[in-house]
Amino acid sequence: MKFTETHYTVTHTKKFQLSKLGTMFALLFVLILLSNMLVSAQSAETSNTVFLPLVAGSAVSTDQQAVTVQAAAGICPTPTIVGSPYSVGPGTSALPIIPLSGRINANATSPTSLLWTAGTTLGGTNLNTHLTNANTTWPTFSSTGLAIGTYFLTFTASNPCGTVSAAGTISVQASPRPTINPILNQVVTLGGTVSILAATNSLPSPTFAWVQTGGPVVVLTTAVVSPVAPNTAVSKATFKPTLAGVYSFNVTATNVAGISTATPVVITVNPPAVGVVTNIVIAPAEYRVSNQRVVLIATTPDLAVTSMTLQPYLTETGATFDPATVSNGAANFVNTGGGIWTLTVATSQRPACNLSPTYATPCAQSPLVAKSSGGTAGPGTSDPTALNRIR
Repeated sequence: MKFTETHYTVTHTKKFQLSKLGTMFALLFVLILLSNMLVSAQSAETSNTVFLPLVAGSAVSTDQQAVTVQAAAGICPTPTIVGSPYSVGPGTSALPIIPLSGRINANATSPTSLLWTAGTTLGGTNLNTHLTNANTTWPTFSSTGLAIGTYFLTFTASNPCGTVSAAGTISVQASPRPTINPILNQVVTLGGTVSILAATNSLPSPTFAWVQTGGPVVVLTTAVVSPVAPNTAVSKATFKPTLAGVYSFNVTATNVAGISTATPVVITVNPPAVGVVTNIVIAPAEYRVSNQRVVLIATTPDLAVTSMTLQPYLTETGATFDPATVSNGAANFVNTGGGIWTLTVATSQRPACNLSPTYATPCAQSPLVAKSSGGTAGPGTSDPTALNRIR
């Protein structure tokens, strides 16, 4: 508290008692001194004023009266808005509320009352409902329902000295358009399903839209997936190409702030790699004369194989024999489990193979080849074998 020098009036009456002096000189000295003091007393009674620094409201006593010092004005507050100008997103944004901050000088005379107001004009109060804790130095302001633009804040502090205000502004700004995190291009092998993920950290969470912009036409399936990080939205697009080639796609993200398009993503689909020729082995084949059928057994360590077929082959006479033409499905092996596949071709027409004793090994010149699909390494092809047994 700062003290104020205050004038007050006091009336004095001085009493003196004269002592008897032993000598005339002493008496004369006293008379002279008394004469001077009387002159001073008269002067003091005329002005009747002294100066003392006293606290407002204090009382002072003299020999004959008490005087109360009048209340001093004190020290006025000096309010300051900290951080102005402020900015906040629109009411539709994820964070439409912003904290405000104010302060006053610590030596302001108490008590001091505080009040924040807000309006569309300087000093206006029509937006006071957007303020909370308006009687503190730390209120908050909500942009809910407000259009994009600049609004005005007033921070007022009052005490016995008076009322002082500080002005500031707060800008309700448009949220930036959503952004899509970079999407990596992919190189895949024909035969599988391709998945593309698009993610964004923009709020509020946008909706995604996918479109194919290049490559053989595919059926694109999209879905929203659960994010692995907070405040993240993720969309997944999947397709299964049937042809090798270069595919391209665009994805857009849309929310109340606008729409944005990601950099096109390119998916390169390569032809499947040729399967290892030793992943299928055909056991020595035989033709059973009595039953007029060919029996084949093929094995593969690749348990992911989903089908296996016997390919047409050239006979010793140069003709082509196609098992598929003998009867429906005659060229398809049957999976008996554990990587073992069997095939029996039954026909009254003998396989186009010379069974006469003309050759030391009957039908040895007729190579048999099986092909698979769905394997881990893609389609596989067996080493050729021969129909080299007769029973």
